[in-house]
Amino acid sequence: MYCFLKFVVPGLLFLFFSCAGKKSDTNTGKIMELSGEVYFLVSPDSSPRRAVKGAQLEKDNVISTGQSGACLVQIGNSAVMQLRGQTTITLAEMYLDQKTGQESTKIRMSSGKLVTKVSKLMNASDSFSIETPTVIAGVRGTEFSVDMTGNKKDTVAVLKGKVAMRRAITAVDSSDAEKYSGLIRQKLAEEFTQTEIIIDPGRQAGIDRADNEKLNAVISAAADDFNERIQNIEKNTAADSKQKPDSDQSGITAVLQSMAEQSADAVKNAVASSALLPVQIEAVSETAAVDIKAINEIEIQPLKKIKPAEQPDITEKTPEVLQYETLISGADQAFKAGSYEKALDLYNQAAALFPALDYAVRRTKAIKTLLTKQEKLNMQSQQEKKYAELITAADTALAQNKYPEACAFYKNSLQIKNNEHILRQITVIEQII
Repeated sequence: MYCFLKFVVPGLLFLFFSCAGKKSDTNTGKIMELSGEVYFLVSPDSSPRRAVKGAQLEKDNVISTGQSGACLVQIGNSAVMQLRGQTTITLAEMYLDQKTGQESTKIRMSSGKLVTKVSKLMNASDSFSIETPTVIAGVRGTEFSVDMTGNKKDTVAVLKGKVAMRRAITAVDSSDAEKYSGLIRQKLAEEFTQTEIIIDPGRQAGIDRADNEKLNAVISAAADDFNERIQNIEKNTAADSKQKPDSDQSGITAVLQSMAEQSADAVKNAVASSALLPVQIEAVSETAAVDIKAINEIEIQPLKKIKPAEQPDITEKTPEVLQYETLISGADQAFKAGSYEKALDLYNQAAALFPALDYAVRRTKAIKTLLTKQEKLNMQSQQEKKYAELITAADTALAQNKYPEACAFYKNSLQIKNNEHILRQITVIEQII
């Protein structure tokens, strides 16, 4: 059994597309309380600063707690969130239509534990979602927790109201989805939002992280080939349409749609044949119940945007932050200079200082991917060089009427690259011999 989910609330598109509103349509948040180590980042790629009570929060801001840290955050007038120790969230979407009151909030959670209270959303198109790399949970009015601290699973627990949960699909939900053609993304979104898990009050459900990584690997493997072919056609078609703007593109459009459907079928078949763990719904744990009950006592206060001059000072740099900045700066410079091994070492040191912040982790992943590609290119280059040497040796032997040697060189070249011309050449030489 495998399970995916579309939100049971209206406004599903908020899962996949950001609201294109004016700056005045941006919702606001606020740090209501904090204790221990709590850090604030303007964006995921910026440097951390010591967070302070009363700080106003906006889209793309990041809040990260240390091992003994805790933080209470309010989003607009509809939600409060308690961040436990070693928790990091990004305010990925904070939309508030000033005319209609429509709200859309998306919280990206990369580590830790988050307990949330969402008041009854007033508009049918309102949405509130929390996303981890493994699960996506959406609500309309409830109290629940998302826990990433378990050994194997990301768990969503509900005490009041209902939560709609599905697996997180990299090719649909993450920034990596941008590498796919829009046609592929559309088909994958349609395929993987057909079924749903609804978690009722007093219940919880978890999705195994390794299992979900396996699922996403299966999806990528099945979709990548079609994606490359579609993107090549789209690229060539775009070039042709510039030269011939009045040409009929209907045939090409039909081919692209057909290939996208084939891709979706290939992905569906690949997923169906993979042995995924079932998603089980069980009674909410005692620990989760206690956490969620505690947030029920917190009242959601009316929030007002504050002027920049009224914003609390968030500029304090701790010794750890200064060291982190030095390491990141050195790593960035090493990366630009092509010293990837040095950059990798410095990014790893920075990640050790702030494990919950993912900038260094993402840069480390990017370097490892780059090094892997370089290794493959070097291997390919060596093979091409060896192939050229064998062909040259074979041609030279053939010119000197050394037929057995020429035949041997040609046959060895076929182990590197298959070539119809070389096969015919070997046949001719063998007839001569």
